[in-house]
Amino acid sequence: GKFRYANNSNYKNDTMIRKEAHVGSAVLGELKRIIEDGEIMAEDDALWPQPDRVGRQELEILLGDEHISFTG
Repeated sequence: GKFRYANNSNYKNDTMIRKEAHVGSAVLGELKRIIEDGEIMAEDDALWPQPDRVGRQELEILLGDEHISFTG
């Protein structure tokens, strides 16, 4: 499976950090287990942190046919 990460913190005027990795079935299975056990796909972003002067938090998950995106 594919795992992607992006960080746009602007720390010390840094640029966007993007990483992508292909992970084995054991790692992918553990990520799926964490997401399913935490019932993350059933949540909404009502309690997600609002952006502040430091930045904003975002999380996007695509798991099978399900997609969820938390943004502040």
